[in-house]
Amino acid sequence: MLSREQRTHEQIEWMRELMNARGSIDYARQIAHGLAGAAMHESWRLFSRLPDTRDKQFLLEVTPWVIERNEA
Repeated sequence: MLSREQRTHEQIEWMRELMNARGSIDYARQIAHGLAGAAMHESWRLFSRLPDTRDKQFLLEVTPWVIERNEA
């Protein structure tokens, strides 16, 4: 097995195309969305009774931000 540094651009592109063709990337996104949804639900449940502060807002927004950031 080659290390990351040893792989060529063509090898990486081949693997990405294979993963796309087999649905691996879409599947991983679906799992990530499900986990993010569960995390957002639990965050809201835990923090909803706390006073509105910048810290609370950050905690409630960090999960969707990470998901959206990685989809760009």
